[in-house]
Amino acid sequence: HGEEEPAASPPVSQEAGLSEEIVVKEEKRGGGAATVQPEEEGKAAKEEEDVKPSEGGAAWSNRRVKDEEAEIDVDSLERDELLLLGYTLYYGDKGEVVNEEKAQKLVRKAAKKGCVTAMGDCYMMGWWDDGVDGKKDMITAIECYKMAANNGNHCAMTNLGDYYSREQAKEEELKEAVQWYEKAIAKGDRIAMLSLGRLLMDGSSPGITTDKGRAVALFQRAAQGGLSGAHLELAEYYLGEKEHESAANHFKEAAFQGQPESQYFLASMLERGLGVAQDKKAALEWYMQAADNGEKEAMNYMGNRCYEERKLAEARRWYVKAAEKGNSYAMVSLGECNMDGLGCEKNVDKAIEWYEKAAKHDNVMGLMKLGNIFFHGKKTGKRNVSKDWSRAADYFSRASKLGSHSAHTALGHCYLEGKGREVDYAKAVELFLKSAKRGQFESILCVADIYYEGKPGVDPDPALAVRYYERAVRLARKNRSLDLDIDVMYKLGECYRHGYGTGKDRATAEYWFKQAIKEGHHDSRKALRLMEYESFYPQAH
Repeated sequence: HGEEEPAASPPVSQEAGLSEEIVVKEEKRGGGAATVQPEEEGKAAKEEEDVKPSEGGAAWSNRRVKDEEAEIDVDSLERDELLLLGYTLYYGDKGEVVNEEKAQKLVRKAAKKGCVTAMGDCYMMGWWDDGVDGKKDMITAIECYKMAANNGNHCAMTNLGDYYSREQAKEEELKEAVQWYEKAIAKGDRIAMLSLGRLLMDGSSPGITTDKGRAVALFQRAAQGGLSGAHLELAEYYLGEKEHESAANHFKEAAFQGQPESQYFLASMLERGLGVAQDKKAALEWYMQAADNGEKEAMNYMGNRCYEERKLAEARRWYVKAAEKGNSYAMVSLGECNMDGLGCEKNVDKAIEWYEKAAKHDNVMGLMKLGNIFFHGKKTGKRNVSKDWSRAADYFSRASKLGSHSAHTALGHCYLEGKGREVDYAKAVELFLKSAKRGQFESILCVADIYYEGKPGVDPDPALAVRYYERAVRLARKNRSLDLDIDVMYKLGECYRHGYGTGKDRATAEYWFKQAIKEGHHDSRKALRLMEYESFYPQAH
């Protein structure tokens, strides 16, 4: 039915973990309509502080720097400087808005001073009005971009490329996007290199053929120009190619430029010694930097670390931050905190609320937590949750559709026992077999039992029963934590005694009966005595 939760279950991270193949996120970074850029790169560029390793520390260590917002006389800036400031200071590397209200004020000022690209952005973003939710005019925005692009403005060309390659774009639009990107690239636009590289690396858009060689070349050009997003793309590419040292170097470059996701991945590689010399102290510094910079996976990591150090209130604080950013594993951990009173008072309703938030993100762990709560019921001092098998089965079903082997087993029990679902032995076997193929111990035993006895809709299959029982035995011998039911030993003894699904084998039958007798199995003792009687009086048998 899914395992009962321990009194204080540890918080969680990504289900797959960050093992040798560090999880590479699939979402497109910085895509969407109108990636905003300055008309003339570098006019108001501020020399970035050179972030160097901490003195006396490892070469991969990070001296933590707190960026202070410079006091700038905005009214004295030229239109292109306003645009640069708006899009450089207030937008993250992935296109995630840092401060949209301040950004839109600067862009609007640039537009009012005659910057045609800024005008296009104001129409595209709805920034002509005060506030960030003004009326948008896509047609006029495109007209502005084309006017600027036809006058040779590479930023407007790139914005057009971004618009025509937006999500759900058709093949003809994507072809036009590529043309605009190529024009911008010819003028040295690094963002266009990055955007076209992503299209070519992915190759899943209509009419776009995968060209990893060209994509890597574009990323390299953009990275040479100092674009941290290009370093991130190269790092993820090399990680997929198992070129860990190259991946680590590019994560490092982007991390030193303040790119939070790269800081997190670099920390993961340092922690494991993947592509770099292992340095857990430097790894922790980068995890902290990434978390401080809003990287949700790093926040969840810090929560887990604080939990392990029993700093429960601090762990909960990090989980809240990560959950607010959308990290579903932090949501599960917050559910655990509330369920068990870790860093807060016990509150079953709050726990269920957090699990449900995680479930909305299709988090298998959240779904299984909810399924187990409603399957078994939950008794606490102040609040009891009643069993609701139908609701539990619904949660198990959702997790099963996401490929969870534990969910296959739990849902199989629902069909087997008629709890939350109509009894359907064939469906139960189908689900048990799915998880049995992946070595799920409980499912292997369930399949064996059903084939041993037979059920309505499922014919007995002694050979399969023996096969699955013996597989369960092998797993239990490898893993002492698995509890092999003594009935399994008895059934194997009976199969070998009578040749049920296998050839008769007296010695093997005796072995299994004796194993079960050690555990106090009464029927095995009787069976062994019968075998001894039969050996003395074969004619009686």
